[in-house]
Amino acid sequence: ADSREEGVNLVYYAKTGSIIERGGEKVLMMNDGVIHRKTLTGDLSVIRFTSYAFDMSAFMSAANQVTLLPKDQTTQYLLNPSPNDKNYQQSPQEYRAEVDQRFSEWTYSMVFALIALAVAGDARSHREARVNPLITA
Repeated sequence: ADSREEGVNLVYYAKTGSIIERGGEKVLMMNDGVIHRKTLTGDLSVIRFTSYAFDMSAFMSAANQVTLLPKDQTTQYLLNPSPNDKNYQQSPQEYRAEVDQRFSEWTYSMVFALIALAVAGDARSHREARVNPLITA
């Protein structure tokens, strides 16, 4: 999304893209996509393109250094972060929280599936059910 221009919000979608260097500047080359241009009044324009070049110099820092947040890091890096990482030095708790989230988030679907199986697997007629099935689950 690009909201640098006041009152206009641009969203770029492309099937493929690559960053290339042209004349010392980095350019994002997008292929086979669309641009959604939305104004404050709610008007929406859709522009289809086969090839589109987007100048990335406005988004690059002076040092050309990319700062990766904990959510962008690999799990291996989160388990053993570099002590020289400035972001890690400022907030090491965010790295630990991200590790905890990655290792626990997938278990939610498993727990709910097991609960559903326990309830569905204990199906009985009203005459057979002497104990509430929710208690046995």
